[in-house]
Amino acid sequence: MMNWLIQNRDIIEILYFLSGVITSIGILIAFIQLRKTNKQLILSSKLLEVSNKDIELRSKREAISIALRECDIFKERIGKLFEFEVENGFTYYEGKINEFENEKLNQEASNWLEETINLFGVSELLSEVENILENFSSYFISELADSDTAFKRVGDIYIIYFKFIYPYIVQKRNESNKDRRNIYSVQLFNSWNTKIELKELESKMQKIQNEMNQKILKEEKGPIGTNLND
Repeated sequence: MMNWLIQNRDIIEILYFLSGVITSIGILIAFIQLRKTNKQLILSSKLLEVSNKDIELRSKREAISIALRECDIFKERIGKLFEFEVENGFTYYEGKINEFENEKLNQEASNWLEETINLFGVSELLSEVENILENFSSYFISELADSDTAFKRVGDIYIIYFKFIYPYIVQKRNESNKDRRNIYSVQLFNSWNTKIELKELESKMQKIQNEMNQKILKEEKGPIGTNLND
């Protein structure tokens, strides 16, 4: 065996050398393949990112489109009810808004409901407004439509009509069904009413700030006709 190794030593060394070269070539090929795979992964990741952005953009456009459509339907349905209101001299509720369960309905709201509910056609009118508000709200609470778009177009009208029939909505809600009754309209009202209250608060703060600035400016100038250099 030793003699064979000695006799073939040159061949063995060449084979050993070649095996190292082959191994290096294999490693180089593997490295190149790995780089290609890595580039493919990066490209796939970017394509996926672009695809996700495209889906997000399309979804946003669709949500805005649905919001605009539902706003038009909302205004049309409310407009038809307005004719009944004018013809019959109907007066909506204009009192305080507090809790959303019938057990906590304030006395003013209870009195309005008792005096109004049995008038001719009123129950049907209030029920129609309730259905309009709940159906409209479902699109935005479920995020099928863009809430910000709708708020800019009909936010004020929506809040007004919700407050108009507040006692009628609340008198149907109690501890056992509050998670099922008018859930969309109550949620949307709370969301949009908070926005309106914040806007009003910001407006008041800005008005106060402007008045303070005017006062400071007048004090710096001094009384009219007074020469500060005298």
